Amino acid sequence: MKKTILSIIMIMAVGLGLTAQENNDTATRELSKKEQKALEKKKKQQEDSIAHVEAVEAIKNGVYILFVDKTMGRKVYDDSRHLNFVIVENGKILIQTGSATSYSGNNNLGGITVMSEIVGDVKLEEKKNGEVKSSFKVVDNFLSGNVNVKLHKKGNYGEVSILHMKTGDHIVFFGNIVPFTPELASSGAIEVGRLFVSQGWDAFSLGKKHDVGSLMDYLSGAR
Repeated sequence: MKKTILSIIMIMAVGLGLTAQENNDTATRELSKKEQKALEKKKKQQEDSIAHVEAVEAIKNGVYILFVDKTMGRKVYDDSRHLNFVIVENGKILIQTGSATSYSGNNNLGGITVMSEIVGDVKLEEKKNGEVKSSFKVVDNFLSGNVNVKLHKKGNYGEVSILHMKTGDHIVFFGNIVPFTPELASSGAIEVGRLFVSQGWDAFSLGKKHDVGSLMDYLSGAR
């Protein structure tokens, strides 16, 4: 009887020992997950910090590109991200919309491509919290108005808004801002379509006023 009791006690002790070990192993695994999350968070913060510094310098230098992921009226899917962007370079701004599933549109990429010249009223504001704002005026036969650029206080996410002088339309593009280099086009990271044409294939031939309206429709995603 004593042997039986001792055997039961030993089995219980072993069982308790295994349970304690399992609990310790579980705690270790949970701690590892927490550590992994902490490392990933730290890495993301470092990447965001580097991206933010690069975007700030690019805006200051006036040479950058915003890869559009959404406008006020539509979302841009990943397969079309290389067709939707805003480029600022050499005193000019180029705005393009497009779709990976279409070869129509004014630029033959399912959207529109328009360039305008930066003519003045250039302002730059860098806030202590990291937010950066830039504004300037652009003039062209079809795209004339005021442009406002804002880089958010963390990372490189920002926005470019355009208030069109002739129509009064206001359009905002959202996305990541990075330094622009000509190699982006040659590498396939972006594809630039035919620049805006006012005559030849559809209602764009009906006159400048209609052309501007159609232009803004395209940029806002209404067409």
